[in-house]
Amino acid sequence: MCSYFQREHAKGRTPSGAELDRAIGTNDYGRAVLAQWRRTGRLPSRDSAVEG
Repeated sequence: MCSYFQREHAKGRTPSGAELDRAIGTNDYGRAVLAQWRRTGRLPSRDSAVEG
């Protein structure tokens, strides 16, 4: 999952939890991982990602 995320992020996009699930064959795990990464600072929060 991490390598898929890194490849997509290198292309300038952040994959959704659903995309991560499809990439590794899980169900609702990708969303949980993204939430954890945001909580721990590995990814910026959604609020800070939106410039307004």
